[in-house]
Amino acid sequence: MTKSQVEITDISYGIYGVGMDETAGKKVLVELAVPGDVVSYTVSKEKKDLLYATIDKIITPSPLRDTRPHCPHFGKCGGCTFGDLSPISQEQVKKQAIYNECERLNIDKDKINFQSMSGELGYRITSRFHFTKDGYLGFSMLRSNAIQGISECPVCVPGINRIIRRWNSIVNRSGPLSDKLKEIKVTSTEHGEGIEYFFDSILSGGAKRINKISRQLGLTGWVITDRQRRTISMHEKKLELNAGGQDFRFYPSSFVQANPKIAVEIAEFISENIRQKELSGDLVDLYSGFGFFAAFLREHARRIYLVENSYSSTNDARGVFADDINVSYLDLPVEEGLLTLKKRKISPTVLMLDPPRKSPGKEIFGAIASLKPEVIYFISCNPSALLRSVKQFKNYKLESINIFNMFPYTYHSEAVGVFIPKFSE
Repeated sequence: MTKSQVEITDISYGIYGVGMDETAGKKVLVELAVPGDVVSYTVSKEKKDLLYATIDKIITPSPLRDTRPHCPHFGKCGGCTFGDLSPISQEQVKKQAIYNECERLNIDKDKINFQSMSGELGYRITSRFHFTKDGYLGFSMLRSNAIQGISECPVCVPGINRIIRRWNSIVNRSGPLSDKLKEIKVTSTEHGEGIEYFFDSILSGGAKRINKISRQLGLTGWVITDRQRRTISMHEKKLELNAGGQDFRFYPSSFVQANPKIAVEIAEFISENIRQKELSGDLVDLYSGFGFFAAFLREHARRIYLVENSYSSTNDARGVFADDINVSYLDLPVEEGLLTLKKRKISPTVLMLDPPRKSPGKEIFGAIASLKPEVIYFISCNPSALLRSVKQFKNYKLESINIFNMFPYTYHSEAVGVFIPKFSE
């Protein structure tokens, strides 16, 4: 490994600041650096025309580093990448990174709209935790499988931090819960906390201790799941969430938007966009969860089709839409759900999808296009993946990509791509 010094002049989408190694004649991507930094660095990986590096020392900090780190674990924990940037500086860096990604992928920057870029702490209502060797809660460290133990997380709501403290206190008294337990997902709303426990294999006699600890933690409800997402058992009550005037009740194992305030802004944006287009008809919601976004779009839909391969989410969706007979539930993988819709000759006016961080495969885009919706709303927590997917929609063109700051203090944003047919019939 070699050491050198560089001024960071640009930012890439992700965790890298960009500079130029004049000696090697190559661009250098420096982990966690931001434009304006002068750093000494160590090369960790070398490619034909590119160097990857880590910071040894910040010689001259960027003017963007304009606040004290919001967390004592900043720089070690792999979660937050912009911990010493103010909300205004974060906005500047995020915008530049996305514009650069557009240029790299030859996408018109004028199609990018930044809708909501506020940056508050204490916004996350759900988070996954791993364990230190001693059983305390923590997050994966940057570029490592090692776990950084924590006593609190400033981007999480107070209820999650309460669970962190209680969990660590129990471990301090009684030791780790189980070596079969690999991670937990903690969710907190205004009406209580819940946990989904992930085990490597189905429990044999360990459920009794889990139930005892769950009650010690003061949980509203908890779900025990194995790594193949098979539910072993559910206990106590569902969690309750009020967002944007909508009431939701859901199990801790169901997917819920991490930042409900911004998620409501996204739902309102889509609703207004549909209104402006004067559309009405059937709505298909892929990767629908318990129907968070669809709940805000009922007024525009004659019938709603929710496609989600999760027992708990589909169960919860039936509760959300309990009084609505015009909702169909397809508890299927998205590929099978799309095939079922095609066989039923469903041609929706609006199709919405909110897949996991990794973009869907080409076959999904082709199946979506075959349904011939009048507009597609592609919601993604990975704007880079969405931008790379633009050309996958056959016979559709990009109308706009709208960026929402769903995840302050990280490089992540939520993006909503709006696609319309290339040719009107």
